[in-house]
Amino acid sequence: MKWKIAFIGFGTVGQGFAEILLEKKEILKERYNIDYSIVAISDMIKGSVYDKNGLNMEKILDIIKSGG
Repeated sequence: MKWKIAFIGFGTVGQGFAEILLEKKEILKERYNIDYSIVAISDMIKGSVYDKNGLNMEKILDIIKSGG
């Protein structure tokens, strides 16, 4: 089963959780059969983004960290 994840708020905690999910993606799939894609982020300050096929979280995290 593939899970679709949406973040409501993308501050320190949301970004940290996204980083953990990226770091542990293969382990989650192999050990626990958890497959996911992050499809939406909504934040009052940073704005919102959605893609039903999944977001490129590496790129999004890089943009956020560079002040974008």
